[in-house]
This record gives sequence, C-alpha cells and structure tokens, in this order.
Amino acid sequence: MSKSITFKVLSGEGLGAAAKWLNDNCCKALTAGPVIITLGRESKSRAQEAKYHVLIKDIAKLLPNRSPKAWKCLLVKWYDIELIEAGTPLHKPGERIWDSKYMEWTYIRPSTKDFWVAEAGEFIEYLYAFGSNENVKWSAQSTDIYNEYKEAQQ
Repeated sequence: MSKSITFKVLSGEGLGAAAKWLNDNCCKALTAGPVIITLGRESKSRAQEAKYHVLIKDIAKLLPNRSPKAWKCLLVKWYDIELIEAGTPLHKPGERIWDSKYMEWTYIRPSTKDFWVAEAGEFIEYLYAFGSNENVKWSAQSTDIYNEYKEAQQ
C-alpha cells in the first residue's frame, strides 16, 4: 500500500524549508524502498465542487427536460472553449477527436475533478455570469455562494 505526504509551497521563500522537508522525509522513506517525487498544483476542493453543483442545478431549471448532468456537460464545454478562445486554456483542456466509425467529430470535455483551485473558482464565476445572463432564478444557496466569492475577491 502506498502512502503519500505533501508539503505546500506558497512562494519562493518557502523553497528552503521545502528542500529540508524533502530531504528529511526522503531519507526516512528510502528505508522502505524507492521513493517517487511528484511536483504538482493543488486541485479543487470538495467545497468548490459542491458550490458549482448548486449553481448548475439552478441553471438546469431553464430547460427541465435537460438533466443537471447534461447541463454540466455543456457548461464545462462552453467554459473550456471560452478559455481557449481567450488564450488562457485550462491546464487540462477538452479535446476534439475524429470518430472514424460514425464519421463525425466528438468532443471530450475536461474533467472537473482535474480543475485546479483557481480554475474551479473561475468556473463558479462563469456559471453565475452565465446564469445571470440567462435570467436564472437563483436559489438562496446560489446567491450565498456568489456573495461569498464576491467578498473573497475584495
């Protein structure tokens, strides 16, 4: 069974402490065998996920014959394409592939589970802007989510 530990670096000033932490922990871990070192970014939180699902649920009321799951698929696609067109794509954007069996282009949307924290935050803002432009009747929970994000940006 593998176990992973993490050390979060917030700025270049934290690199010295990170190097010491890495050295200390690698030395301990190597007694049990080889170690894999991975460098990455913090992914979105469950709280962010819950927030965008609330917004998508409200948006899905625009066309009740379309499920929240279908809406999520479209909204993530539209968000992804908008970012690509703006020149600031997701770190793992969607992909268009040719389906040679049915002779058509197919779009594979990005997975929201791969969103970084900032990407998920921007997606929440995108959802609120989209819904507002479409005259979505926001629930109290959705309004609270938006107000929380607005306050955090000040």
